[in-house]
Amino acid sequence: MEQKRKGARALGWIAAGITAVFTGVWAYWGIVENFHEGWYAKSLLENLGTMFFQYLSVPLVFMLLGLFSLRWPKMGLGVHALMAAAAAWFFWGASFQVLGLIIVLPILVLGFLYFFGRPEPKKWAYRMIVAAPLLVIFAISPFKLAQVSARVSDGDFGARTVQG
Repeated sequence: MEQKRKGARALGWIAAGITAVFTGVWAYWGIVENFHEGWYAKSLLENLGTMFFQYLSVPLVFMLLGLFSLRWPKMGLGVHALMAAAAAWFFWGASFQVLGLIIVLPILVLGFLYFFGRPEPKKWAYRMIVAAPLLVIFAISPFKLAQVSARVSDGDFGARTVQG
């Protein structure tokens, strides 16, 4: 019985670790892209809205999905399956190597890891899943915001050819 419990604990920590790494990487990409190409509106509110909905939605969704799956593993597996089906529909027409092996299968495997896994202590798994993307965002954002603030805008946001 103890061996089964250790296995469930390991699977739970693997699921939480994968979620933390995945959300951290996507948070990094999102925040870098946000300040590279997405921070263009004159309104702070519009810039923040673009940041959360366009660039940080993927890590936010997977963070919430991980937290949900920790709390309710059976329903979490169902939500992972629905998400895999939605991804298959959204990316329909992509090759199996991309759609099946890189998108759908990892989402399903993660759902099964949460289904069978029981990380202990669970509160540390919750903390890790939340902390990973937040630490990345708060560590990178000030530097990227400083870069954006130093840009000089000529007001011409159209396509143009740069000489030289």
